[in-house]
Amino acid sequence: MMTSRRQRSVDVDRKLADAVLRLAAAGTRPISIQSVSDTSGVAKTTIYRRYHNSADLVAGMSTMVSEIIPLSLELEPSRDNLTVLLSRFARSLDRHIDIRLLGLVLASDNPLVARLKSSLVTPARRAAEEFIRKGIGIGVFRPDTDVTAVMDSIVGSLIVDASRGDNDVSLWAARESRLLWNALATTDEND
Repeated sequence: MMTSRRQRSVDVDRKLADAVLRLAAAGTRPISIQSVSDTSGVAKTTIYRRYHNSADLVAGMSTMVSEIIPLSLELEPSRDNLTVLLSRFARSLDRHIDIRLLGLVLASDNPLVARLKSSLVTPARRAAEEFIRKGIGIGVFRPDTDVTAVMDSIVGSLIVDASRGDNDVSLWAARESRLLWNALATTDEND
């Protein structure tokens, strides 16, 4: 029963996050509890039980990716762990928002969506950047690696993959890590 209730809660949070992003992208309505309710199909009473206002709703999304950051920082840079890191990154985002809408988060200048970006995308990106920098530091990855460009490539690839309708983030993570490993690794080993 708890799993069912927890799953419903996650489903509601995802609907709310998707609604916020859709509203920000359209730019035709303000982001309010009413507009989020209309767009998401989630009752206003359900939203108000969780959040006081639209700013609180967006702030409440700030813990969405918190579970991947400590786990990711513990990973030693290797080909297998690169796949694990990318899979965690994608699964965490996918649990909470429609990844196809991630580009809206990155491009929006809406203050509420900017808060979502700083709470959802930025921490996950920093964890992945730290993994790559750690790999550079111990000689696993090339010292001339442009970490920002690598992260842009990862996020862009994830958005494109989701937009094509590929729903298996494990397959995306495996493909992306193979590509990145071949570009970044200092050795030809397939460890």
